[in-house]
Amino acid sequence: MAAILLSGYLYSKLGLKKSFTMLYTLSCAGGCCILFLGNHTSGIAMPLFVVLTKFGVAGAFVLIYVSTVEVFPTLFCATALGFCNFFARIITILAPEVAEREPPLPMLLFVSFTAIGAVVIWFVKPLAEQNKK
Repeated sequence: MAAILLSGYLYSKLGLKKSFTMLYTLSCAGGCCILFLGNHTSGIAMPLFVVLTKFGVAGAFVLIYVSTVEVFPTLFCATALGFCNFFARIITILAPEVAEREPPLPMLLFVSFTAIGAVVIWFVKPLAEQNKK
C-alpha cells in the first residue's frame, strides 16, 4: 500500500521517466540483494530484500495505469492498455516454468528485466514531448 501511495507522489513530483527509473532501480537493487546475498543472510535481511523488490514492482505497476494517458492519445489509451495487459498475461503463463528452474536463473531474469525497464523507459516519448516538434 505504501508503494502505491508513494508511486503516485513520485509521478506528480518527478514525472514519468524518473519515477519509473527510480522504482525499477529499487526492484533491481532488491533483486540483486536476493541474488548475491540471499543465501548468506539470516534473520530479517531476506524479508527486507523481498519487500524492497516488491515495493518497486508494485509502484511501477501503478504507474503503468497512471501514465498511459501521458504516453498514448486519448483515442488509443484503452486499446493500448488492453493489448499490453493481454500480452503480459500470455507471458505470465510461463511464470511457473521459470520459477521451477535452478535457483540463480529466475532471479537473474527478474533483475535483467527490471534493469532493461529502467533503461527502456528513457526512450518513451510522452505526448507533450511529441507535440512540441
